[in-house]
Amino acid sequence: MLPYAARLESLPAYLQQLEMESNGKRVDRAGREVDYATAPVLWGAEGTVSQHSFHQLLHQGTQVVPADFIDVGEDEILSANLQAQADALAYGTDSLPRVDKIVGPGNAYVNEAKLLVSRDVAIDLPAGPSEVVVVLGRGGDRRHAELELAAQAEHGPDAVCAIVDGDDLEAALAEVERLAPEHVALLGEAESLAPRIRNAGAVFVGASSPVPTGDLGTGANHVLPTGGWARSTGGLGLETFLKPVTVQRLTPAGLALVRPTVEALAAVEGLPAHAAAVAR
Repeated sequence: MLPYAARLESLPAYLQQLEMESNGKRVDRAGREVDYATAPVLWGAEGTVSQHSFHQLLHQGTQVVPADFIDVGEDEILSANLQAQADALAYGTDSLPRVDKIVGPGNAYVNEAKLLVSRDVAIDLPAGPSEVVVVLGRGGDRRHAELELAAQAEHGPDAVCAIVDGDDLEAALAEVERLAPEHVALLGEAESLAPRIRNAGAVFVGASSPVPTGDLGTGANHVLPTGGWARSTGGLGLETFLKPVTVQRLTPAGLALVRPTVEALAAVEGLPAHAAAVAR
């Protein structure tokens, strides 16, 4: 494995830079001065992002040292800025231990950083840039649909925002399944599609269920698959932080019961040592 310094040099330069410099002060994209040592919210290339829960490992600071540790018994949760420190998290430094898993949302650059190191460290899923698809069915208020698009666009210029015509519900459903977006909002008669949608991070049904309620109010997890990943995975959950280990103990009678199955499959697959291992 390459040392940290060599790996860091291999990353695109834009992944090594979070903040812009303005008269010697660190500022976010909106030009706001940032104190990374005390910032109580998550910082990323998009500026500030509310800290919804401790689940997001990555917040405040472009410095490798100091880094924040949260003691959770036998484990530790390290918080750091992912875009600037993906390599440090994945491979460790003299002052920073390597982590077992990188978890948290971000923009396109954050996702690229996570994917670049994913051969060597586990990640949750690519989560960002933001996406919303509004299916506007008959009887739905187009103004509500446009408000949904405007809300997602606040996340940045790379946000994906679209309205799908819901006059033909079957065609609209097919389009949603093809896009597999992070958020789907169903308005008007399109509400009836809710039980049939399989490819989406989160579905918001009806005029009283705007997408920002899921972002900031209902308690649903806000780290959701983007870029079509909703075809194969759901949003961040408790299981992301759990790792099952299978422990097996067979009795002599149990071994005798499964031995014929193992021997038969071992013969088919050309694995004589497997068969010999159960012949005891």
